[in-house]
Amino acid sequence: MGALAADGPTLPDDVDLLVVGAPVHAFGMSRASTRRDAATEQSPVISATIGVREWLELLVVRPGLRFAAFDTKVVTPRLPGSAAKAIDKHLRAAGAVRVCPPRTFSVHGKADGLVDGELAAARTWAGTLTATR
Repeated sequence: MGALAADGPTLPDDVDLLVVGAPVHAFGMSRASTRRDAATEQSPVISATIGVREWLELLVVRPGLRFAAFDTKVVTPRLPGSAAKAIDKHLRAAGAVRVCPPRTFSVHGKADGLVDGELAAARTWAGTLTATR
């Protein structure tokens, strides 16, 4: 089951593994200003009103909920920052339990897709998550 931040911060009671991902915007998770900037570009915008940052602030985390975090980041120029690490930090502070370190997947650009090999890496990573059950 998948969901978007814009769908709201409610998790079904039977969620036993929460996987949260976001693109890197300005060195971390998106903010209202970075989403506004993204909306003016020609790349598709999934949510111009609420992002993972705001979703996490509203999310009620069941203590002990297992989670994994990932982000996507433009491969060049290689800039610092990670949305995945910020997601990880927030969820651990809320009482969730990390099942693996935060993961970054590289993209060519905002609308140009994953760098070669990253789809296979993402599938492998997802397989390790299902093995933690």
